Amino acid sequence: PEINDLTYKLLGVFDRVEKARLSLMKQKDETEKEVEEGKKRGDNKIYSDDEDDGSDEEILDDIKDQIEELEEVQTSFNDFFGTLFNTHKELTLEVVDKLLKEYLPKYFDAKASNFEKKLGLFIIDDMAEYLEQKLLNNIWTDIAKILITYVDHSDYELRNSACFGIGVFAQHTTNDFGFYANDLLNALTKGMVFPEDVPKSEKDDMKFAKDNAVSALGKIIKYHGKEIELNKWIGVWLKGLPIERDSEEGKIMN
Repeated sequence: PEINDLTYKLLGVFDRVEKARLSLMKQKDETEKEVEEGKKRGDNKIYSDDEDDGSDEEILDDIKDQIEELEEVQTSFNDFFGTLFNTHKELTLEVVDKLLKEYLPKYFDAKASNFEKKLGLFIIDDMAEYLEQKLLNNIWTDIAKILITYVDHSDYELRNSACFGIGVFAQHTTNDFGFYANDLLNALTKGMVFPEDVPKSEKDDMKFAKDNAVSALGKIIKYHGKEIELNKWIGVWLKGLPIERDSEEGKIMN
């Protein structure tokens, strides 16, 4: 289909952006190492023989700014995938297969950065929300395992994406939810509790993740109340209310 041809072209652009980002990441690491060595020598610039070069901080800040811009571009691709999955459903399965074989394995590799894992979770969330169990039955259990892995992660963006993903996973699981129920519920219990070592600057952001964990539990109660200990989990859900930071989830749950 033409939509797949367009998607492959966009993935080509995505790959070029990714190569540029990885190149800048390598440059950042090398520059930071050089800066550290310069500090030990007492230098105040990376290249002391070039008066036009900026300070160590300026050079590193410039590299970091470029990386951030590229990451924003890559993140925007996820909006495209979500729209694609939502509007073309079955026609996207060839693209889904490519994502599963070529992209998601490296995003969830043990050595992957949190940014790469975030990209992977965005894709997983969109697949679960728009393609649903009917079209993804062969990988539905794998999706659950990935979401559970990150639901109590120390990085609030990963945590938030995983908690949101469990909510849409529950909403769109039409068969055998009991097979997943205990693992999902136990994971959400952890997701509703802040990590003890979370920095004060991130506590407000962590509330988004907590809100999505509470919302996910609410969706399990709504769609699968007959398959869980309903009274117990309604009590847990009520203790988690109100939704404070995520206004969209708040409209649904409060």
